[in-house]
Amino acid sequence: MKYSIGPTFKSISSNDIKSAGIMVTNFAEQQKNDVFFQQVDETITFYQSKFKKRKKGICKRCFADP
Repeated sequence: MKYSIGPTFKSISSNDIKSAGIMVTNFAEQQKNDVFFQQVDETITFYQSKFKKRKKGICKRCFADP
């Protein structure tokens, strides 16, 4: 594969892309990955919500009128 056309300009030709192998997991593995990333997303969403509620409570206590 030739990557360099000039001293600072690098490129990949369309033939390089056409000849590149692409590995894809089987459907069962994709489903496992999907379930995993859904759980990660739900966990992040849960903790973001929890953080926002705590932040709001802290701000109310810090800036409440005496």
